[in-house]
Amino acid sequence: MAMRHPSVALMAQCGHTLIAITRVRFIRNERVLSDGGPLVLEFDAGSRLTLSVGSDGATLTVQPTGWSDPFDGHLSSKNQEFISSSGRWNAVDVSDEEPFRVLTGQVVRAVSLIQLNDHDGGEILGATLVVGEHTLTAEVEADELEVTVAEVLDPSA
Repeated sequence: MAMRHPSVALMAQCGHTLIAITRVRFIRNERVLSDGGPLVLEFDAGSRLTLSVGSDGATLTVQPTGWSDPFDGHLSSKNQEFISSSGRWNAVDVSDEEPFRVLTGQVVRAVSLIQLNDHDGGEILGATLVVGEHTLTAEVEADELEVTVAEVLDPSA
């Protein structure tokens, strides 16, 4: 179940170290077809947050758990056939991949929300976390979760 307001779970991670990053990618025949799936962040205190696109296709949801594969476990022959021909979403540890490797082992220093309105209560479209000397931005765009990493321009931020 999604948390009532994404800022609660995100803000609670300030001061914690980001220890692992997982990206859910759509893969068919060992080829990545989409990188727009959920993002799972794991912290030193044992907490995990899954950032994903809401059911409306426009807002960010934050769940206090890891991602669970709906096709995990025993698959019917029909499901196996579907996955073989169409592909499936897979959780991939990207902690050591570019651009994410600069974030792993760093402390979350700040969190800001990307909102439709400038006031509280506006729809949450994304979030930016200041992690060490970089920002991690996860923003919903056209039913996909776009994730970017950039250097902090002002290190005192």
